[in-house]
Amino acid sequence: EIVGGVGIRHILSKEHDFNYGVVTETTNLNVANISVGTGQGIIRLWGDTLYFNPHPNAIYGMAKLMEILGPAYTLQQPGNWMTYEPCPDLPGFPRFNVRKISSGQDYCEIFFDSRIVPGQTNASLTADLEAAVEKIEQEITGLRGEVLVPINSDTTNFPAMPATPADHPLVKVIAAAHAKVTGEQPGIGAGDRIGLASDASHMKAAGIPALDYGPGKHPRWPMSDECVKTADIITATQTLVEALREMHS
Repeated sequence: EIVGGVGIRHILSKEHDFNYGVVTETTNLNVANISVGTGQGIIRLWGDTLYFNPHPNAIYGMAKLMEILGPAYTLQQPGNWMTYEPCPDLPGFPRFNVRKISSGQDYCEIFFDSRIVPGQTNASLTADLEAAVEKIEQEITGLRGEVLVPINSDTTNFPAMPATPADHPLVKVIAAAHAKVTGEQPGIGAGDRIGLASDASHMKAAGIPALDYGPGKHPRWPMSDECVKTADIITATQTLVEALREMHS
């Protein structure tokens, strides 16, 4: 799961015969028919080391680049370094964050995590970041950069896919089953999972309508008492059983 959904990608690579997908991630018992995608990768800068003389210092170059990329996990405004069309279903996104940095005088590398919206891809994110790196290369003569999105072929990202429509049979049957079990209508949309990626996006990319529905609510970190209520597990199970019964009737 933390390397881009390796399990579901393995399943989809084999012969399969399912028409819909329900991922039982924590949704606070709401129907999450859309989620962000992820764009994780590495930016590397190389410079030079000339002791006691001016030189292209990769650490200084990365500092300038991070000024362009902006503060951690803030909304990337249209028209800055990141190109995208806003998604009304995912307000406040896309976002970008640096999670790790390593360096020497002539070398600097960051590992980053971005939460992207439909229309953005690994390729588009790479192009945006390469354009930002190019600005630094032009400003600091002798600096060279590289962008890797994703890091490698095994550690892929979650694609940013459009919402499964609210009037799609899968959404309607899960919502109706929840209402029958609980007596209340569930929320439909990104909801409490906004900002979180999902294996559902891989199924959507494969042409399989999918959504998230499950017990529990994603916590704020750090926390010491992470838990899911037993009653919510029972409710989710009853809802899924009812939905399966309806779909096979």
